[in-house]
This record gives sequence, C-alpha cells and structure tokens, in this order.
Amino acid sequence: MDALKDTDCILIARTNGDVETMMDQCCERMRRAHELGAEMTTVVRTRTLEQARYVAERVPGWKMFPDVTAPDGKPEATVEELYPLGYQIMTTHYTLKAAMDGMLEHGYRNVAEQNVTYTYNKKGPSGLAGFSAAAYFDPDGYMKMEAEYTGHYEEYILSKLYNETYPDVFPPSKNKFRF
Repeated sequence: MDALKDTDCILIARTNGDVETMMDQCCERMRRAHELGAEMTTVVRTRTLEQARYVAERVPGWKMFPDVTAPDGKPEATVEELYPLGYQIMTTHYTLKAAMDGMLEHGYRNVAEQNVTYTYNKKGPSGLAGFSAAAYFDPDGYMKMEAEYTGHYEEYILSKLYNETYPDVFPPSKNKFRF
C-alpha cells in the first residue's frame, strides 16, 4: 500500500476461485483484502446479476464486475443494475477479441491475395489508408501532449514523411477520454 501513497493509483484485489463451488470463500478473501486496504475488489468469473448481488451483500467497498457477457444479445448485468451495488468498473475482453478479429481478417486476405494490398488500402477511423497504425490516431498530437509534460517536442516522423492530416476528433487535446 505504501507504493500507492500520493498517487492516482488504486489497489484492486482479485480472486480466481470457482464462483460455482467457492463463492463464500471468494467473498471472504475479498472482504479481508478490503479490510487490509484494497480499494476495489473483484471476484473473477462473476457473470450474473444474482452473483453480483451475492458478492455485494458480503464484500464492502468498490467492486469490479469482470468479464461482462451478453448471451443471446442481452447483457447479464448492466451499469444501472451494478452501480448501486458498489460496482464502479465493468470489464470485458473486447479489445483482445477485436484485435484478434482484425489480425485474422487482414491475415486471411493478405495470404489469399499473396500481397499486402488489402491492409495497405484499408482505411482506419481517421479516413487514412497506409501500412502503419498511425491511421488510427494522431501521433503528432500525442507528441505535442508529451511535450506538455517533458518540455521537449519532437515531430512524429511519419507525419513528416507522409504529410498526413488528421480529423479534429483525433488530437489528444480534443479527446474526451484524456485523463
């Protein structure tokens, strides 16, 4: 806990016990972790609102609902249902799945066509095509943001080489998720 003092970081305690056969043990572990100073807890493999309620009745403090799923197109628990129970974060592995989907899509096409034309010409959310991931964000904008903290600005080399321009939604200064 000392390492977290005077930082914006929190300790999230987790247990990987089987929620079907060890739920009481999982809750006891997380209750004790909270008593020892964990600011948030999670019982991994909690899937349903009923399980979330069970944990909430036994574990104080902030909780994280792990691995949100949506069988048959309906989430098993929603933010509106979980927040009042003390769940401050809901997670799922969508970025891993999306990354794998994209890599497989590009891999299959490039192998089938025996070239990289598909990948090179596929436009990212910025509307730019190209071989690099720079089409997915404004790298020079991030270099400028870094300079705000370091006092040193260095132009992103690909912006210079390809004279790329990015839509206004991409600069970090206009990014609503900037912390």
